[in-house]
Amino acid sequence: MKRHPLDSSSSALPTVFEEPPKPSQVGSIAHTAAKVALQAAFRGLQPDNREAFAKQPDVGRLRRLYYTTKDGWRAPIYYLPVLPRGSGEPVVIAHGLGLNHNTLQFDQETSLAWTLQRAGFAVYLISYRCDSSAISPDNNSGDYDFDDIAHKDVPAAIDAVLEHSSFPKLIWIGHGLGGQLLYGHLANEGSELISAATTICAPTLFDEIKTAARARALALSLIPRDLTVPISQIATLAAPALRGHREMKRVKGAKARGVLLYGTESLNSGLLQQVNRWISSGFLCNRSGSVDVVEGMVNQQLPLQVIYTTKSEIKGATRPLALLQGDSEVIELGSGWGRFDPLLGDDAHRIVHPRVLDWINRHRPETWGNPRVSKVVTG
Repeated sequence: MKRHPLDSSSSALPTVFEEPPKPSQVGSIAHTAAKVALQAAFRGLQPDNREAFAKQPDVGRLRRLYYTTKDGWRAPIYYLPVLPRGSGEPVVIAHGLGLNHNTLQFDQETSLAWTLQRAGFAVYLISYRCDSSAISPDNNSGDYDFDDIAHKDVPAAIDAVLEHSSFPKLIWIGHGLGGQLLYGHLANEGSELISAATTICAPTLFDEIKTAARARALALSLIPRDLTVPISQIATLAAPALRGHREMKRVKGAKARGVLLYGTESLNSGLLQQVNRWISSGFLCNRSGSVDVVEGMVNQQLPLQVIYTTKSEIKGATRPLALLQGDSEVIELGSGWGRFDPLLGDDAHRIVHPRVLDWINRHRPETWGNPRVSKVVTG
């Protein structure tokens, strides 16, 4: 069904709309030239390495939709449509800090998103206003932080997914920031539209930072909030020299370099400043540091599966379970796993993804009910 964007001043629910025109051929030529240069750098830095330079993500069947927030931002949802004979319950997967949707569906054979599609779900990979494909209302990077994304982007994305899928509830899977955004949404909006959730490596408590880290945090606090920090460009330049990554212990060779090239996003400094506040205060808090986000979820009804990688994370990772009511499950993967590995690890599809699939299958019926009545806005 074709849908049309609402005017940003409208008070109605955001409506899914078609993607804008694709980038010009000039951009494609520039990208190809840059890739050739990076390949040459890789061969020069690692002359004995006979692996392919970088694997590209499998994006052939992805569709791109957009949602509109109340303050006028338009951000992408990458959609894997339900397969024939699939029942089509909507599952949202939300990516981590400094990453993009490619980390959620990098390889069709082993990625969680494709696994869920094969299991009959409609899969929505949501992005936020910090995504490079997002469109700001005033054509600049904007001044925003975690609170803005949790309170504006997440509700708009949820409404758009439910409208598009015609289901009354959805299942949420959040990696890193994607899990923390779920907690922020629950504290602000409640759990009414979410039937179950999984969070992966989404801490809510933070260790005290060391002296060098404090110096970096101070430098970050002096950067204007609307300035973009070029994480994607830094990752791209680092890719040719990559031999191993502490957060990708189980992602090898060309795939790991491909993640740096195609799976990272530059970030607004306002968002990074709020992350710095979490580290300084020791807990997941609002922008002023006065409110513990997790405490705002108390007594809400939501089945929650929590996955984390090391024993040091257990207190912060499982803290939401003590406040929420409903079914729960905790999975510790161990120190042999990096933070990216539950999504991207070479064996994640055998060890982690079946546990996630089993969890959401148990709660699949809770997304059912009388379908929402979709409306098409013309003009």
